Amino acid sequence: RSLVGSEMCIRDSSNLDQDIDYLIVDCPAGAADSTLFFASASDLVVVVLVEEPTSFLDAYALIKAANLETGVKNFAVIVNMADSKSVAKSSFEKFREIVMRFLDVNLHYAGMIPNSKEIKHAVARRKPVTIEKPNALVSASFAEVAKSLLKVPIAKIEGLKFFDNAGVK
Repeated sequence: RSLVGSEMCIRDSSNLDQDIDYLIVDCPAGAADSTLFFASASDLVVVVLVEEPTSFLDAYALIKAANLETGVKNFAVIVNMADSKSVAKSSFEKFREIVMRFLDVNLHYAGMIPNSKEIKHAVARRKPVTIEKPNALVSASFAEVAKSLLKVPIAKIEGLKFFDNAGVK
């Protein structure tokens, strides 16, 4: 039943193509059927990784399932709640090494979001940190990640896609 709802959501997205430039779909961690369905319909699958073993396992499960079951080859990876840029890059490289050992996919490092008290405060106030603290380091990190994501190759997968009726892929 959830996949039918997911398919309707994707088909209905074609009505939005005139109003938005980007559509971000936030899916739960792991490789649930609905997550894989949305991943296969997306131009870019972005995996958010935290420097913890359970996060590595969930991210690996998603990448493996999306690749083997739906043919997704390109993935962008963001390291969230990182202690520093160098630690984030190191975590990505460790993760990439594991993934590349077993899967034929492309992982693109899209940057990091630092562990920050500004985010915790913004969440508590229910306001985006980039609006609440536009000059904070964490806000600049979101801008850097957004620029990096624009450089990642777009998926070339056949099947139901967001905005497909409008001809946008």
